[in-house]
Amino acid sequence: MKKKVNYNFQICNTDTDSISFCNSDGSPFNNDQVKALIKEINDISPEFMEWSDDGYFRKVIILKAKNYITQTQEGKINYKGSGLKSSKLEPALKEFLHKIIGSILNETYNYGEIYQEYVNEIINLKDIARWASKKTISNKTLTSERPNETKIKDAIQGKEYVEGDKVLLYFTKDGNLKLIEDYNNDHDPAQLLGRLFSVSKIFTGKDKETAGIITKETFVNYSLVKNLKLLGLKWIDLLY
Repeated sequence: MKKKVNYNFQICNTDTDSISFCNSDGSPFNNDQVKALIKEINDISPEFMEWSDDGYFRKVIILKAKNYITQTQEGKINYKGSGLKSSKLEPALKEFLHKIIGSILNETYNYGEIYQEYVNEIINLKDIARWASKKTISNKTLTSERPNETKIKDAIQGKEYVEGDKVLLYFTKDGNLKLIEDYNNDHDPAQLLGRLFSVSKIFTGKDKETAGIITKETFVNYSLVKNLKLLGLKWIDLLY
């Protein structure tokens, strides 16, 4: 019987059909080691189970279950998970996510500076399309009486949109949704600041019980009245 070896690997990420690990001291594996490890894992696994090499990565960031980022040896970045790849995510917020991830991978760690960049963009908004969410007109949109659907239905009232069409919408200061083609500098900055903060919690953890990879104090929720003074603003400044 082959003697068991304790490699003392650090387990990084696991799923129903995969596992990621690295050396506890962070040292790299060479090609021969990778091949030998795959063979050894298969040798000790049941016959119906076969492990294969899914890739050797320079860096991996795990945010939560089924949401992670890998960077290949050549530097290519891949995003896995609905929280990182949602087509409904506003372009500016997707860009924010990618910049924070780039800061982690490049070890610049300038998270607060990046966050402030997007706060400033919201306060001095020039392009509403960057902060609009994409919605698909469905039968439910046209028939439901729920507020989520009726707000979309009201926004397209009188327009030639039909079931299956995609529209870009933003929140107005009175809490309604509006098409970007009807934009009249009437967006809700507080709502956008809240969206930015909400997305930042992907990195800090959603609640007290969820650990994050960036400290919660890094990102301030400027949609709260008590925090506006940190920007030198009052609530009235966001309303008009």
